[in-house]
Amino acid sequence: MVQEKQPGYLNTTEIDEEPEALEGYIVDPSRYADNAARLKTSPDGRYVLIPQPLDTPDDPLNWSGGKKWAIIAIVAYIALLADYTGGTAIITVIPQSMQWQLAQATVQRAVVGNLFTIGACGLFVVPLASYFGRWPVILFFQCVMLGTCAWSAAATSFRSYLAARIINGFFCSVGQGGALMWIKDLFFFHQHPQVINYVEFSIILSPYLGPLITCFIVTDVSWRWAFWVCTILSGVGLISILFMDETLFDRKAPPSSRGNFFTRLFGIQHAKAPRRSFVQCMARPVVAVTKIPVLTILIYYFLNFAWVIGVNTTIGIWLSSIYKFSTREIGM
Repeated sequence: MVQEKQPGYLNTTEIDEEPEALEGYIVDPSRYADNAARLKTSPDGRYVLIPQPLDTPDDPLNWSGGKKWAIIAIVAYIALLADYTGGTAIITVIPQSMQWQLAQATVQRAVVGNLFTIGACGLFVVPLASYFGRWPVILFFQCVMLGTCAWSAAATSFRSYLAARIINGFFCSVGQGGALMWIKDLFFFHQHPQVINYVEFSIILSPYLGPLITCFIVTDVSWRWAFWVCTILSGVGLISILFMDETLFDRKAPPSSRGNFFTRLFGIQHAKAPRRSFVQCMARPVVAVTKIPVLTILIYYFLNFAWVIGVNTTIGIWLSSIYKFSTREIGM
C-alpha cells in the first residue's frame, strides 16, 4: 500500500520550472518545508507562484493586472479573427459560384486551402516567436492577414481569390497558435485555467459567428462586403497590437535592458541575444510531437475535431442544395 507523503516533504527554497514540469507542479504551500516561507506566494497565500517572478518590473509576471488582461484581450480578439474569416468564406461559396460560373465544389477548394494553412500556421508561429519574440511575430502575421483579407474582397477571378485565401490562412491563425505562449508569459501556473477559458471562448465562438453574420451581409449587400468587413476587423486588430508589449523574458539569464519600443516591436532586441539558436527554435514543434502525451492529444483532436470542421465548412452547400435554404435562412 502506498503511503501518502506528508506535508512539508519538499525541502526546497527554489523552483526550477522546466525540470519540475516533468513531475508536475506543486502549488500548495503546505507541501513545502516551513510552508514555503522562503518562496513567493499569491497574495492570499493559497498558491506558490510558479514560475517565481524576479524582483524587477521588467518581468511580465510583475506587470499590473490591467496591462496583462488588456494584452490577453487583444490576443483573444486576434484569435477570434482566424475562424471568423474562415467561416465567412463558407457562406460566400454560393454567390461566388454564380458570379464566376463555377461549381460550388470547385469554389469550396478555397475554403479547404484556407483551413489547411490555418492548421499549419501554429507550427511556425511558436518557433518564430521563441526566436524573435511574441510581439514582432503577431505584428507581421497580422499585417499579412489584413492585406489578404482585402485581396479576398477585391479578387476578380477564382484563381486570385484562391491564392488570397490560402495565404490568409497561413497568417491569420497567429492568435490561436500563439495564445498559450502569451498566457504562460503573463500569468502564474495556478491562473492558467481561468485565462485559457477566456481565450478559448473566443476561439470556439468564431467559426459560428463568421457564417452567421456573413449570411445577412451576402443577402443584403454582396459577398465582397463580407470580406471588407473582415478587412476592417483585421485593421482594428492590427492597430490594437501596437498597444501590446513584448512578453518573452528569460528568468535564468534576464536581459540587462528590454530595449526601446521599436526594438521590441520589430524583434531586434531578441534577435541580438536569442535564448536559443534559430535551428533549435524551429525544431521545437518536432520535439514536442515526439512526446507521447502530446502525440496522443493530437490524434484525439484530429479524429474528433475533424467532424466539426466538416459540418461547418459544408453547411452552406448542403442546406442550399438539398433543403433549398436561402442565404438568409441559413443564417437564421
